[in-house]
Amino acid sequence: MKIIPAVIAVALVGCVAGREQVEVTRTQVVTFPGVVPDAHEPSATDARATDALVKLDMHQDLAALRALGSLVGTFSTNSLSGPGLADVTHVRVTIATTDGALPVRLLSEADVPGGSRQVELPLSMTGDQVLDYLAEGEVEVHFYITGGIPPSPIALTHTLDGRVNVAVEGSVLGL
Repeated sequence: MKIIPAVIAVALVGCVAGREQVEVTRTQVVTFPGVVPDAHEPSATDARATDALVKLDMHQDLAALRALGSLVGTFSTNSLSGPGLADVTHVRVTIATTDGALPVRLLSEADVPGGSRQVELPLSMTGDQVLDYLAEGEVEVHFYITGGIPPSPIALTHTLDGRVNVAVEGSVLGL
């Protein structure tokens, strides 16, 4: 997560009111184990599946922003990319807090056009709901892929990009 230092500097000037935007970008590699095809399975099938779990912890950064005012989240990019995506036909993604405070929810689901190197994963939750999960604490983002999964691992890059609007309220010097 990138927090623009100028936003924090503006918030520390004393009596501040208004809206500030903070860019949120998280990119990480998701490594899926390969699948060795069953000897009885036809080699052309697209029915093999594998999954991978990644953890995100943006709680402290978002808590610092919440101390300045209320937050509203909008996410412009939620994508999976890499050459290993070429044989993937479907992606399903869930999100849950590690501590179980918030339940497992569907984050995204998308079919992948053949030969793709990138797929946009439309969010099935509002930006504010995603922000609630990220602000709660460490989250587990579970990726499930289906397709012609090879026996060797597949490394794909997940990118989550958006903005957090902070409604700065009152004096911060009194904190």
